[in-house]
Amino acid sequence: MAYDQSVRTLMNNNKYDNDKIGYNADSGYVTYGGQNFMKPQLNVNGTTYTDQATFDQAHNQYKQNSANAAAAYNTTPQPAAQPANQGYTNPYTQQITDILAHLNAATQAPPVDVYSSPQYAAAQAQAQRGVAEGQRQSRENLNRRGILDSSLTSSQANQIAANSNEYLTTQLVPQIQAQLQAQRQQELQAQQNMFQNYFNLSNQADSQHNADRNFDAGRQDAATAATGYWAPDANTLSSVRKQMEANSAAYASASPDRQKQLHEDNLRLATSIGGSDTTGNGDYAFGPMRTVQGQQLDTSKEQFDKQFNAQEAQRQWDNTFKQGQFDYQKASDLWEQNFKDKSFDQSVKQFAQNLGADYAKLNQSQQQFVAEMAYKNKALEMQNDPNNLDNQYKKAQIESLTNKNDKSADHGIDEYDLAMIDSLASQKGLDVGKADASAIKQFVAGLKAQNAWSTDEAKQVESYLGQKAAAAQAANKTANDQRAERVKKADDIAKRLGSGRIGG
Repeated sequence: MAYDQSVRTLMNNNKYDNDKIGYNADSGYVTYGGQNFMKPQLNVNGTTYTDQATFDQAHNQYKQNSANAAAAYNTTPQPAAQPANQGYTNPYTQQITDILAHLNAATQAPPVDVYSSPQYAAAQAQAQRGVAEGQRQSRENLNRRGILDSSLTSSQANQIAANSNEYLTTQLVPQIQAQLQAQRQQELQAQQNMFQNYFNLSNQADSQHNADRNFDAGRQDAATAATGYWAPDANTLSSVRKQMEANSAAYASASPDRQKQLHEDNLRLATSIGGSDTTGNGDYAFGPMRTVQGQQLDTSKEQFDKQFNAQEAQRQWDNTFKQGQFDYQKASDLWEQNFKDKSFDQSVKQFAQNLGADYAKLNQSQQQFVAEMAYKNKALEMQNDPNNLDNQYKKAQIESLTNKNDKSADHGIDEYDLAMIDSLASQKGLDVGKADASAIKQFVAGLKAQNAWSTDEAKQVESYLGQKAAAAQAANKTANDQRAERVKKADDIAKRLGSGRIGG
């Protein structure tokens, strides 16, 4: 079946508005007014092709859908459109399928028929003209010699024809055969090259789709975690945007009632993006929905508010209690200070009496001097008193530090030592990721002798390096296995493409 009818031309012939005709590269559908119309069999440089029967089927289906939609619109209220998250379709799948079909047809094609080719027909016609010209010249030569039609004339004419036919068969036919085979091989090679190009583009499209999907998943998770509401994915947002664009495009040519409906639909779509469900349908696929994490946040906030209020009440009670304690302490400190002042005065008078002086008969400067001497004498006594609280605290600190130093004198191998060992291995040319057990053991033995390690310390370092080597080698093996699998798949494809027979 030949797919030689332009889809756009067929639609224009059937009164479709050319400005509303489009193409969705993601799904491979020709669209009309933003809606899928039909999926063409071929797409050559942006022009889509189909056959008349397939187009007629799509045309009739579109008219039926339009009639059903109009009837439903006139009888029931229309809710805001709920955009769907359409599945991903590789944009190059159809092209690859078409090329594979051509390749399969080429490999199963019958051998080249030289005698039905235009090259052979041209060579044959040229040979016939040469035979006719040769026979004419032969007759003229014989006639000049007085020989008219005779057996000699017929013999030479037949010989000229035989020579020409022999040249055509033995010389030109093999050349034409080789030319046609080379031409078919070039066409097949061009198809194979095109297949490889589309295959590479298909892989790139899949990789980009996966990257976009992962990025959008991260965006969804971040938005969901930040707001506590389920965030629509990028495909849903894109569908909403396309729906709004289609409504806007249809607005200018619509009736007043339809314009009002389109305007209301776009308002609903716009508010639905922000998480508001204005339809009343409770669409949990797209409407606002509190996530489990959001509910946990709500519960946590309620608990926090309760704890905060309880703590605030406790804090106010504590402040009141502490204020009462402060007032009591202030009065107590004042009484204690007065008591200390009286006690100090008594100590100064006793110190003056020990010096043989009457404190009451001394002038102000003499009393101040005696008071300073009494204070310094008391401070010296307290400094040398082993029962003094400050002296006891300092003694306890010194004993604690001494005990800690004794306990940490032999701390073994810690994470800092292991980090230093990694650096030493790199400096000495030991690639831990590629080293075997004997190389690691030899390296650790050298470090043990150099640093006077115990056997347990050496085993600890050897186990650490062995685990690193095993992890690196396992990662390398996984990468090599994946690389070998990709090469095998590429070889299988190449063998399948090169298995077609082309012969004479």
